[in-house]
Amino acid sequence: MWFQPPALTRRLRLVRTLALALTAALFGAGLGAMTVTTAHAATGDRVITRAVVFTLTNSNETHVPCVADGEEYQVYGQLVGPRASVLGKGGPTRVNVLLHDDGTGSWFWHARGHRRADYAGALARRGELSLVVDRLGYGRSRLGDGSTCLGAQAELVEQIVQHLYSGIYDFANTPGRTPPHATHVVLQGQGTGAAIAQLAAADGARIDGLVLMSWDPAAASAAAVSEATRQGGACTSASTTNLGASPADFRALLFSSASRAIQRGATRHRQPIPCGDVTSLPATVADLALESGRIDVPVLQLYGADDARLRGGTTGQTFSGSPAVRTKTFRNTGSALTLEKSAPRVQQRVLRWLGGLS
Repeated sequence: MWFQPPALTRRLRLVRTLALALTAALFGAGLGAMTVTTAHAATGDRVITRAVVFTLTNSNETHVPCVADGEEYQVYGQLVGPRASVLGKGGPTRVNVLLHDDGTGSWFWHARGHRRADYAGALARRGELSLVVDRLGYGRSRLGDGSTCLGAQAELVEQIVQHLYSGIYDFANTPGRTPPHATHVVLQGQGTGAAIAQLAAADGARIDGLVLMSWDPAAASAAAVSEATRQGGACTSASTTNLGASPADFRALLFSSASRAIQRGATRHRQPIPCGDVTSLPATVADLALESGRIDVPVLQLYGADDARLRGGTTGQTFSGSPAVRTKTFRNTGSALTLEKSAPRVQQRVLRWLGGLS
């Protein structure tokens, strides 16, 4: 079965941010040079999942001109990895922060009951620790009547990264127990989740690498442009919209070769998209075109040759400040790379790349 997880003043926010930065710096100074926990170190360690919660401020201080409500929210996620790493007993630890696309959810990365397509589970079996995030407005990360946008989503990710380094977050079901402190963080995203990861990286998030799946705004297909136009129209009179006008459209935009069972499960767990994310996409794309040269970490770009939302033959984006940019396209694969038949090859490609970061 699919896994469906379950206002501060500006001065106080500044104090908290400075405290987080100081704590992260202290941890980085003491642990940054140590060897990251690897697959070999975790061999034989049972894979577990634990729900976690972050208390974050929904604000936007990126260069994307969009408005969020500035309120405090609880953002939920799941730590998936070897037991010792999840419980903070595994030594220096790299955390892969996984950001889902619009209209999907954390299930995109952690498809329980589908071992071949369980991306977080596959990484965990090789010793990697992942944080599978329910972005604000999805799953347990309730937005309610509030408003957010992609600039704010990126800033929320930057806050998550800070909290991972400092350990200022909680196990959702066992409060008071100390969660793991990250010594290294890699951002990974798919679709709009990749745009958010890229924006956070360009804005200065302290990360060691960036994985972008199914994201190249310069190669948007006619279907992608049409869908963005439809969503924008829907948002003139609503606070949320959907990916695809119908369940069939949703599947057509995401899938090419995924099994019927996976497609049915994904359709059952479609989630509405906050309209602030929709309306801020053009400004986000424009900002990334100007700011991506600031990204100074290794980048891995992954594409599906049959992605309905990208024109065929994309070679990916250019990151002039990155020391190494790698790009891979998978045949017979749609936008939902981690859920398609090529999912095991996607996992292996990412694991090899992560191994090069250690």
